[in-house]
Amino acid sequence: MTRFAFVVLSLSFFAISALALATSDTSFAQDSVSSQTQTPVKPADPFAVPPLAEPAAEPAAEPATEAKKPRAYRGRLPNYYPSVVTEAQRKEIYTIQLEYYDKIKALRAQIEAMAQERDTRVQAVLSADQLKEVQRIAAEAKANREKSTQ
Repeated sequence: MTRFAFVVLSLSFFAISALALATSDTSFAQDSVSSQTQTPVKPADPFAVPPLAEPAAEPAAEPATEAKKPRAYRGRLPNYYPSVVTEAQRKEIYTIQLEYYDKIKALRAQIEAMAQERDTRVQAVLSADQLKEVQRIAAEAKANREKSTQ
């Protein structure tokens, strides 16, 4: 295996592992000091078919009063740590997590962009009629899933 292939393979594995860890509901325990409860996040529909790619339109300008503020990073201790670590260790762990936060966030964005590119290329293989049929089947499956959860 060439050095380049090894680096690419290692980076891909790291990115997927980081994404899996970051999206896992059981990977981190909630800080025992905090009394806030978190609401579960509904995962994205893995069976959804993205719509056809359209020419990029200019984004609508958001009013200044409704501008979204960036979410502040909040460190979380891994499972079983809260009852064991000292306050100094807790702060050091949060600092380490913060060092990796932006890197992992960038990798997630890169993975999402690659998935979008892949989906667009896969859709380009189908004819317009085939794509409409796939979208109809996917919408029907989604409706059946939603009906079964009610």
